[in-house]
Amino acid sequence: MRKENSKEETIGRDEICGCLISTVFLGVNVNHSMGLPLLFEMMVFSKKHKELDERQERYYSWQKAKDGHEKMVEYVKKYCGENNG
Repeated sequence: MRKENSKEETIGRDEICGCLISTVFLGVNVNHSMGLPLLFEMMVFSKKHKELDERQERYYSWQKAKDGHEKMVEYVKKYCGENNG
């Protein structure tokens, strides 16, 4: 049986200026059309910054998910700097 959010499923989890950025292995293909399987998902959760809340990206590989997570971390840091946190 699969555990929710086990270490093996978490690619990244960062909390920055009121935002939680979470990237995980979903374990199922959420691409319901042609193309590469989408097995990873990055989401931003934020009550403080509504414009960032529920921002989402999906990826087909571990490396793409890791890169996407790091890119979003940098984006949120820049966003918070420009908007005074």
